[in-house]
Amino acid sequence: MKNKQMRSAALLTGCVLVGLALNSPAQVVPTYQTSTSSPDAFASDIAPNLIQSGQSSLAGVTADTSALSGVFNASGLNDGSAAGNGNLCYYEVGTANGTSMPNTATFQLTAAYSITSVQVISGWTDHNLGEQSFQLNLSINGGAFSDFGTFNNNTAFGTGGAAQGSYLTTLNGSAGTIATDVTGVQFIFMNPDLSNGAGNVGTSQAGNGSTGGTVIDELQVFGTPTPVPEPATSALFGAGILGVAAVFRRRLAC
Repeated sequence: MKNKQMRSAALLTGCVLVGLALNSPAQVVPTYQTSTSSPDAFASDIAPNLIQSGQSSLAGVTADTSALSGVFNASGLNDGSAAGNGNLCYYEVGTANGTSMPNTATFQLTAAYSITSVQVISGWTDHNLGEQSFQLNLSINGGAFSDFGTFNNNTAFGTGGAAQGSYLTTLNGSAGTIATDVTGVQFIFMNPDLSNGAGNVGTSQAGNGSTGGTVIDELQVFGTPTPVPEPATSALFGAGILGVAAVFRRRLAC
């Protein structure tokens, strides 16, 4: 009798674990790329994606104002272009221009999506102002945002005006998908150089009046609508779990 009970318990546990695995996020795997060839070396990677302005998948955007609004606009975060200052967004460490890191940009989607890749593209002509440090948060099925990791692409290239650089961080899921049923994507940008303290410009960005921070070319999220399970499949899976649970209860009652 005990062996039957143990087998039933093991089967029930297996079903529960399978269900949890189907809904668990994959490990996020970052790839960091840099270039000193130009401040917009990765502009050619900009492509139509879920959060680009004008896409039917984008429901709304809430973003902190750029440190130099009117020159660098928050709309440059996802306008599909890095051509010219008006298509960039600058978030700074200091408060000289009225804002300071951390800065948050939140994108709401019109439906649930399976997210396969996320990209942050940045760069500037000096002071390593393309350096990145950001946290990725995702909302699943309209729920609260959950932390999917903090990523640092902050190699310094020289100092002052000689520190031209472009940065591209690409995030992928270890199983091919970062998460499913995603309805919101949030980026929190932080000081990429903490060598002088959290609220100060780091040594790699200091000099000639630089207030540090990150000049963002574009934020990109790629994915596809999350498939809706067939009613029969959902019912079968649910019935299987309920059936095993019933058998387990009967065994315990014996």
